[in-house]
Amino acid sequence: MAEKKRPTVYFSNKLEQLAECLGEELWQNGGDPFAKRTVILPHHGLKSYLSTFFARHPDFSISVGVEYKVLVEGAKGLLKEKDDKFPSEIALFFAIEQEICTILQEESSSSVFSELRRYVDSKENGEKIQWIACELAHLFYEYGTFESKALTHFLTQKGWKQEIWKRVFSRFPKWNSLSLALSQKEEGQDLIHLFGFSHIPSHFYDFFCCFSVKFYFLSPSEMFWEDLCSDKERIYLEKKMEKGRVRLQIQEQLRFFLTKTHPLLANWGRTGRPLLARFGGMECYLEERYQKDFAKGVLGHIQNSLLELEDEVEEKKGIFSKLLFTSYKIHLFRNGKRIPG
Repeated sequence: MAEKKRPTVYFSNKLEQLAECLGEELWQNGGDPFAKRTVILPHHGLKSYLSTFFARHPDFSISVGVEYKVLVEGAKGLLKEKDDKFPSEIALFFAIEQEICTILQEESSSSVFSELRRYVDSKENGEKIQWIACELAHLFYEYGTFESKALTHFLTQKGWKQEIWKRVFSRFPKWNSLSLALSQKEEGQDLIHLFGFSHIPSHFYDFFCCFSVKFYFLSPSEMFWEDLCSDKERIYLEKKMEKGRVRLQIQEQLRFFLTKTHPLLANWGRTGRPLLARFGGMECYLEERYQKDFAKGVLGHIQNSLLELEDEVEEKKGIFSKLLFTSYKIHLFRNGKRIPG
């Protein structure tokens, strides 16, 4: 594996601000108009948003020359091993279905498949074979693409599922799992932009860090919130401390630290915390562009509390109750079809 490079990370609590940062990086002054521009997105819905944003922005007024890809498609495009084929879920389904039919036709098949034979041995075996092939195809695709550690653990075990995996990939020798291919990536010179991700599997993150990569991370708070704990995590840590016979003074200090948190961000931010911790562990180049001009009302106060990580929720209940009257919108309809009269 090539040496990792220090990525650049843009933080903001507004998606529009992150899109503006992306536009500045894509069409900076003096840049080559024919340069390759690759933006990797978590889903295709952001492509329409970014294209419209760039076309309507007064400083850009352009929405061409950018190649938008999702995570798996972008990673495949950066790999040099063009001979390796990474099977799709549909291709795995047909290969597994064919392999199961071959196993059932073998007279002296291994005893490993006895459980599979007992389940399929019925009049409706065709539907059962298709169902098993569909479930295994989804499992193999998820393991081979997103779960590198789970795949390693899966292949070390013995069973009929592991035997089917070995038979399928030995029948198609050019097939390879994407997670294994990403772990062998060499250093690249391409500039990659990853926009809007709140979570990235560890092997994808390590792979992209071999390039010149820029992340655009939507963060609701400008404070350090990667070490916040939800209520469920806090209870688990407290029980673990009690079983581990940690000193009472340390337990009280840690319990005080765990309770002083923002409840909303502690529970809703669980997905983004691992990626945020990876940014801190690699000493990335950071640039923050937070905005504090929130609208008046309960939503604005919640956004401000998230931004500054205020945990005095109980003391502000009176303020929230007064702001409820300015936050409500009442729409009257004169009929059951909800058409304004």
